[in-house]
Amino acid sequence: MIVENIGTIKTQVQIPNTARAPVSDALPKDSKPEVKAEPEIKVSQALLNDVQHDIQMMRNVGLQFSVHGATGRTVVRVVDKETQELIREIPPEEFLSLAARLDEMIGILFDKNV
Repeated sequence: MIVENIGTIKTQVQIPNTARAPVSDALPKDSKPEVKAEPEIKVSQALLNDVQHDIQMMRNVGLQFSVHGATGRTVVRVVDKETQELIREIPPEEFLSLAARLDEMIGILFDKNV
């Protein structure tokens, strides 16, 4: 097996001058650029009230993070800051309990210590 030293090859690449003329030079002196008017968007008062209500609700919502004991998975609880009422739990407790029971059943059916 013959190993040869490979040197570096220097090449020069010429990049053509592609600079463009400024936009102001491209337009005729007497013409003005077109300004397109944005379409007017009409929003109902009911929609604005709904959005305002949703924004207010987001300010009153808190997140609590914990770890489910049996599965070791992270649980996120969405609660009302004022009343501490549970709004939503992600994932739900029922799913975590089911997952824990399935893990127990798998442990009963198959011996994990081989």
